[in-house]
Parts: sequence; structure tokens; C-alpha cells
Amino acid sequence: EQAESLSQSIQSQHRELSLLTRDRRTIQSTVRLQEELGEAIARFAGSLGMAGSDPFAQEREGEALARSLKSLEDGIRSDWKAFDNADSSATGAKAALTFCHQYLRDARHDKIPDSRTLTRAIQRHGELESELQRVEVELETAHADWNELFGHINQIIGETSKVRATLEHELAAAREAAEKLRLATSSIRDLHSWRSSYSVSINRRAGNKKLHQAKQALALGRYGEARQAAISAQGESLREYQRARSAESSAASAAIAA
Repeated sequence: EQAESLSQSIQSQHRELSLLTRDRRTIQSTVRLQEELGEAIARFAGSLGMAGSDPFAQEREGEALARSLKSLEDGIRSDWKAFDNADSSATGAKAALTFCHQYLRDARHDKIPDSRTLTRAIQRHGELESELQRVEVELETAHADWNELFGHINQIIGETSKVRATLEHELAAAREAAEKLRLATSSIRDLHSWRSSYSVSINRRAGNKKLHQAKQALALGRYGEARQAAISAQGESLREYQRARSAESSAASAAIAA
């Protein structure tokens, strides 16, 4: 009689849990466990009252099934929480990828050639967006493995963080190289436009070679090399400009003294 009462109780619990496992958030492995438990409970109910059966053994079996149902219920709640975590992480991943769009716009419109590293980062960003789109489709699939998706989404978030750092670094390096090139060009322009009233000679080629190297490096997206060459070009032209102006001042002073 006690085993019969226990059997009715676990059958009722199983029916309730069966409704919960129909929820799309329940992972497929948990659904299979519910089905297997249903079969075990049916066998247990069918064995009650059979001649020669051990009521104590049947009671222990019934209690074990009851514990399994408790575990199943915990698993269902865990699955739903896993879905919430995956869904929330997907939202975070999408926000992180969207944030990078401002860097992609800068790269398209700054009129500075992209470095190889920057090009790879832009390509990787596109790949990650495609990966996330596939994940979002899977999130709409009933009974998927949310824990596996959660891990995949976290990988996307980690990769996105690396892409963002690369975009920030490369774009900053590109802007700095372009600015150094502008300053070098301005310095050489000053050198070329300078005129002497006292026949002071000036090397108007000072810095030209380095400026040419800087332009070539920037055109190839080699920002560090372009920056260094531009700094050298500015330094060479500025030193020659200052030397000429100093010589001009000395010549003027000598003319006045004479």
C-alpha cells in the first residue's frame, strides 16, 4: 500500500515535470532524461503487486525514483537559467561588436591606407558578427544546449575585445603617423620658401629623402615606420632652416657693423 501511494505520487510529479520539459528553454538532454524516467516509473508501477515482489525493495526503488524527479526538476530550472545567461551574453556580444562600428567608420573615412593588422582586425570583426548571427539563430531553436552556446558567446566577446583593442591602437597609430607627416611636410615647405637677403646658402633637399620614405611607408600602412621617417624629415629640415636663419642673422649683423 505504501509503495502504491508512492507510485501515484511520483507519477503525478512526473506529469507535472513533463509539462515543464516542453518549454523550449529545457535542454534536449534533460528532455531525454524525463522520458527515460517516465519509462522507469511506468515499469515501477507495473511491478507493484506482482507475486513474490519485495515490498521493501519496491519502496527503496520508489524513493530512488522520487529523488531522480527532484534532480530532474533542478535540471530544468538550471536549463532555464542557462538560457537566460546565453541570451544575456548574446545581447552583450552584440553591443560590443556594434561599439566597434565607430572604428570601422573611422577606418573607411580617414583617407589613411589600412595596415595589414588593421585589415585583419576589420575582417575578424565581420567574421565575429557572422558567428553571432548563427548563435542568435540557435538561441531561437527549441531545446538547444544553452551551456555550449554560452561558452561560444563568451569566446566571441573575448575575440571582440581583442579586435576592439587592435582597432583602437592601429587607428591611433595611423592618425599619429599622418600628423607627423603633415608636420614634416610643413617644415620642408618652410625650408623651400625661405629666402636670403645676404646670399646665405641653404640645402633645400634637407629632409626630402626621409619625407619620401614616410609617404611610402604610410601608403603601405606601415604606421610606425612612417612616423619615424616623418620625424626624421622634420628634424633634418628644421635644423637646416634654423642654421640658415642663424647664418642670415650673422650676415645681417656683419653688414650693419661694416
